[in-house]
Amino acid sequence: MVHNTKKNHYAFRDGDWLLINAKSGYLRKAPAAWNQKYEIPEDDDLPVELYNLREDIGQKNNLAAQYSERVAAMQALLNQVRESTYPELD
Repeated sequence: MVHNTKKNHYAFRDGDWLLINAKSGYLRKAPAAWNQKYEIPEDDDLPVELYNLREDIGQKNNLAAQYSERVAAMQALLNQVRESTYPELD
């Protein structure tokens, strides 16, 4: 499943894995009180986010640095899906 909420910012779900192919999935920064209340970690400053939804449904633990091969594979598959369906929507 591919999700797009902002130009050139895509999320891609593959089984238990979710790739946010952008620095963040947020359209705007959440208030600090919200982040504290729900124990949302500080931004890790990575260019993408990767979550295992089976283990982390709240998307709090970005695994992109630990699973760079999975990130690359999911990015390739995302690009393949985008190019084969709506290539004009860049």
